[in-house]
This record gives sequence, C-alpha cells and structure tokens, in this order.
Amino acid sequence: MEEKLKSAGELYKSGYTCSQAVFCAFAEEMGLDEKTAFRITEGFGGGFGGMQEVCGAFSAAAAVISYYKSSGTTQKSTKAETYRVVRDAAELFKKEYGSVRCREILHGNSQRRFNAE
Repeated sequence: MEEKLKSAGELYKSGYTCSQAVFCAFAEEMGLDEKTAFRITEGFGGGFGGMQEVCGAFSAAAAVISYYKSSGTTQKSTKAETYRVVRDAAELFKKEYGSVRCREILHGNSQRRFNAE
C-alpha cells in the first residue's frame, strides 16, 4: 500500500488530479491501462467537476475498494461488505484530512490545486 501511496503522490505532483493519481496508481492491478484510468476519473477532480463536493481522491479510493470487494454479479451480494469497507476508509480519510468533502479539505480555496484553466 505504501508503494501505491507513493505512486499516487508522484502522479499528483506531475499534474494528475487527486482522483486520477489514486485511481491510476491501481490501474495496472485492475487490468486497466493508465490512459483509460486517467480518462475514467477526470470528472471526479476538484470534488466532482470542480464543485468541491466529495474529494476526488476519496472517490477514486471508493472505486478501487469497489473493484476489489464486489463480486461483479447480482447473484452474490457483496454490497453490504463493500459499503462497510468504504465507510471505514472514509473514517480513516477524515482522521487524516478532516473531511471527505473537497471544500472542507481545501477550506474553500478553489485555486489551491484544481483550477481547470
């Protein structure tokens, strides 16, 4: 996990959004090429399209958790366990960053990182 966090940090520093950095760090393991992972998560950036709602990094983490926890079918429900793990991850994220909401993490400073221009 430490290696994935380091990779995400490097991707973020190179210009990826928070969501792209997190999701792309796991792309290969999930059977996705990095360009596809980058494209899938572009709209998550800035708290979903720059609206400063749910943090893109946390959203991408929830997507990664879902990939690993879901059965991928409707025959065997894994939703309750997936939701539990996402809630647990949210609590850890809140302890580290104070919130799962982008605007609260950035304290309303939209220019801090994700200016789309």
